[in-house]
Amino acid sequence: MNITEYKVWVKRQLGEDEGCPSVKVELSDKQLEQSLQNAFNWFSAHVGVYREASIDLVSSQSEYDVSAISPSVYEVVEAWFPSTSGVDFGSLYNGLLDISGIPLGDAPLASGAWGDNSYPQTTIVQTLQTAGSFARLLNSDLDWEFYRDPTVVPATRILRVMPAPTTQVGKCFFQYSVDPGEIKLEWFGKKYLYYLQQWGLADAKYILGRKRSKYSSIPTAGGERQLDGEALISESMTDKEKLEEKIDDLEGPPLPMVH
Repeated sequence: MNITEYKVWVKRQLGEDEGCPSVKVELSDKQLEQSLQNAFNWFSAHVGVYREASIDLVSSQSEYDVSAISPSVYEVVEAWFPSTSGVDFGSLYNGLLDISGIPLGDAPLASGAWGDNSYPQTTIVQTLQTAGSFARLLNSDLDWEFYRDPTVVPATRILRVMPAPTTQVGKCFFQYSVDPGEIKLEWFGKKYLYYLQQWGLADAKYILGRKRSKYSSIPTAGGERQLDGEALISESMTDKEKLEEKIDDLEGPPLPMVH
């Protein structure tokens, strides 16, 4: 589903149909887009959307601007340094490119859409977890931290490697949560798309209900027409409460161990 299809779907759920031009849903494109963005924000807060990327380590350089690699980086949640952990990562990296067909820095978490139970990169993540644990036990790994530079607008997102690599140069692979404003509807398969659609619809009901609740009725050629603004707001709140209960049981993709 794309954004255009989403807008048509929401309006149809609210009663508008191309075959019945007399019924119109008073929601603008911007309001429908906002309802979807609110769904992304909600989903990100409860489940999260994660992707992987990589940077080339440079001798004596400690700080790396990961926002320059991808504007969708919200927060780095894990990082690995395979070249310092005794693991030959070359074949895994090449295999990942073969699976995805696109560079790692632009690759989604799975080659299929989210929610279609296809996670070819899970093996990569699990291998990195093992390598990272092994390296930490031997105290042979680099460490890292992530921070945003608040003096820059938009904020620069920095991955700091400690200590700055000297002879240990190579790649750093990291997993990051995606900025909700950069999420694309096309990334999601049926399993997760359901939650986004339902929350977006509930949000659209609320927006529409607020508009319609300003008046109890409007004059039409057939007489006064009662508006359902309060009912839509009530439905919206009930629908969101049910989704809040369901989302807690939803399992997202496997995440790396936190060190």
